[in-house]
Amino acid sequence: MINLSPFSFLSSIAKTEATDINNPINKTKIFLQQQISVSLLNLYRAYTYNLSIGCNQKPLSIVRNLITTTQKIFNQRKKILFYPDFPYRKATLYQICLFLGYDVTNNSKEKFDLVIKWQRYKTFFSEEPILSQLSKQNFDVINFHCKDVSKSLTNQLFDEAFGYSITVNPLTYTGKCVIKSNLNAQHDGRIISCPTDKIESEVVYQKLVENEIEEEKIIEYRVPVFRQKFLVCIYISKK
Repeated sequence: MINLSPFSFLSSIAKTEATDINNPINKTKIFLQQQISVSLLNLYRAYTYNLSIGCNQKPLSIVRNLITTTQKIFNQRKKILFYPDFPYRKATLYQICLFLGYDVTNNSKEKFDLVIKWQRYKTFFSEEPILSQLSKQNFDVINFHCKDVSKSLTNQLFDEAFGYSITVNPLTYTGKCVIKSNLNAQHDGRIISCPTDKIESEVVYQKLVENEIEEEKIIEYRVPVFRQKFLVCIYISKK
């Protein structure tokens, strides 16, 4: 049954992704998304995201969270251009923007304070004329020179940076390793036992890093780099 109350329906619209096109209901939601101001949609998402992570269900805690979120939104008044694609709702960088109260757009004709090259689900990136033009206008376009995020190139750069490898040869390695697609955002990684009798194509084989800290709990380290600054993010989550 579909909940047609205004709040619930707006929530379902905000949570729908542009890739969810197989369901007729989702097609309607995506159409309605396009009729809603992006700023309004981000505003709604900013409040709901901050409420989901920053308070319990007690009324006073909710009020405090709403006040804090409002202060962040109106104090920051920053807008980030993601181009050519709008970021996935659950993308970490987008959630950071929501937490900080930043507005987000992928309309290059709007006024913005920062530009981020963002192409969803792609591994090899083509040149974007609009980003090239913005770069020539002295905008600092984050990820502008990024053209390849394949696992094989990542492995190569890791080797060069750290002086040791995270890859294994599955024909000779003994133990467990992770096999995953060379392409970005496939989420198809699985653990296998080595040695194997063959090497699959279009995949990489990497060392298995044991990151379980408690039963059903894992820890992840993410290290985004912005203008030579390293930010270590630690995630603890359930399997």
